Amino acid sequence: MTTNFENLMTEATHAERHADDEALIALDRGRALQLPATKRLRWFFLHPILHRELDRVRHDVLELMEDNNDVSIVSVIGLSGVGKTTASRLIRENLFEIFSAQIKEGHLPVLYVEAPANGEKRMSWRVLYQRILHAGGAFAVPSMRAARIVEGRLVRSFGRASIPELREFIETMVQQRGVRVLIIDEALHLLRNENLDVLMDTLKSLSDIGGLKLLFIGSYDIAKVMTQYGQIARRAEIVHFQPYDLPDVDDSKQEQQPPQSPRDGESSSDAYEFYVALQKNLMLWPCPVVPDLLRIWWQLMEVCLGSVGLLKMLLLRLAALQMSSTSGLPTTGMLRKAGKSKKALEKLSSDLAGGREDLRFACYGESKLMDDYNELIRSVMAPIPQPPATAPQPESFHA
Repeated sequence: MTTNFENLMTEATHAERHADDEALIALDRGRALQLPATKRLRWFFLHPILHRELDRVRHDVLELMEDNNDVSIVSVIGLSGVGKTTASRLIRENLFEIFSAQIKEGHLPVLYVEAPANGEKRMSWRVLYQRILHAGGAFAVPSMRAARIVEGRLVRSFGRASIPELREFIETMVQQRGVRVLIIDEALHLLRNENLDVLMDTLKSLSDIGGLKLLFIGSYDIAKVMTQYGQIARRAEIVHFQPYDLPDVDDSKQEQQPPQSPRDGESSSDAYEFYVALQKNLMLWPCPVVPDLLRIWWQLMEVCLGSVGLLKMLLLRLAALQMSSTSGLPTTGMLRKAGKSKKALEKLSSDLAGGREDLRFACYGESKLMDDYNELIRSVMAPIPQPPATAPQPESFHA
C-alpha cells in the first residue's frame, strides 16, 4: 500500500515532461504555494540549481559537440545521484538552441533515449533500436521489414524487422531527420551485453553514421569500457561530473560559519558552491514553512558527499514528508528519513573513490601536457607583450 509521501515523490520526479510543465516552472514561489501538493513538489523538482561544476560539465560537452573536432563519442560519467540527468536535460535544451538556426522543417537535431532495463540478462538491441526510431518519430518502422528487389521487382517482406534491418532504418532516419546528437541515458544498462567487443563495435558503427555524435550518460560502471577499448577511446572523450570536496572543520558536530564569498578574480570554493546551492533551493521551498537548513550546511554537505544532486533529492524527500504531515511543519524525524542511510552512503562513497581512480588522467582536459609540463606551458601560453602601435618620436631640439 503506497503512502501519500510515495505518491508525491512518484508524481513529482518522473522524467517525462508534461504539457503543463513549462507553465508550471514559470510560476514564482508565491503563486506556486497556492497549488496542490503534487504540483508544488513538481514545481520544486523542475527548477535546476545552477552551480560551478554543472556549468563546467555543460560547457565541456557543448564544446565537444561542435563539428570542428574529431570526437564522435562523449560520455558524462559520475556518481549515482550527482545530477547527470539534470545536466543532460540542460544540455539538450542548449543543443536545440544552438541548432535552431540550422533546423529544417521536419528535422530533429537531438534525440534522447534511455538504454533498456527490461529485466533480461542481456541488453536488448531490438528494444534500444526501437526506442531510437520512436524518438525520431518512426513509430511504424520496427514492425515492418525492409523492401527487397526480387527479379527486378520491388517486393515488400512482411513480419517483424530483423535487428540488422532496424540498424539500417536508424541510419536512414538519422539522415532524413537531420539528427546531429543521440543521447543515451542510463548507459550502465548497455553493459549487460555478454560480448563487450560486439557492444563496442556496434556503438562505433552508430557513431560512423554521417555527422552523428553519441552522448552517453552513466555511472562509474561504464568508465573502464570507455577507456580500455581502443576503437572507442581513440575517438571519444569523457567528462567527469564530480561532487564538491568537503572542507575540514575543527568540530563537525557544531554549527559552522557560512563559507566566505570569493573575492574579485578568485574562483569560488567547493564549500561556497554547495552552500549557495542549498540557499537557492530553500528560496524555492514548496511549503509555507521553510526549515532553517543553512545552519547545518556542513553536515548536509557531508551526508550528501558534496553532491548537489543528492542534496536536491534529500530536499525533495523532506518537502514531500512535510507536505504529507497534518501539521505541515518540518521535524527532525522527517530530516532523518530524508537522508540516505549510513550503509547507502558507505556504498556511494566507495563508488566515488573507485570511480575517481578509474577516471584518473582519462578525462577531457587532463592531457599529459598540462599534467607533466604545467609551469612551462603556463609561461609559454602567457600573452606576449605587444609593442605600441606607433613608436614614440624624439622631441625636437631647439637652440
